[in-house]
Amino acid sequence: FFWGNVALKKIYHSKKYMLRLKDITYKSGWIWHSVTSVPYNRIQHVEIEQGPIEKIYGLSTLEVYTAGKSTSDLSIPGLDSETAEKLKDFVLGQVMTKQEEE
Repeated sequence: FFWGNVALKKIYHSKKYMLRLKDITYKSGWIWHSVTSVPYNRIQHVEIEQGPIEKIYGLSTLEVYTAGKSTSDLSIPGLDSETAEKLKDFVLGQVMTKQEEE
């Protein structure tokens, strides 16, 4: 039981996202690290997913898509629904801004 709690805390604290000037980045991994960045000017679609278990706990997953793939290029799980909605709005705003600059 003790080691399970320690592992869950480590996993929770190993997930981070960054909203930078030109891209959105997601870092995850406690033992094996993964960093995914998607430039705003490459984003085609952003959506919020919520499975049945996530719905029970009020959580959502932000999915970011670029052209040419049927799966998301960046996925940020475990966000509360309000934060996911705000992130989606921010990212879409950045996408619109980058499209206007081009």
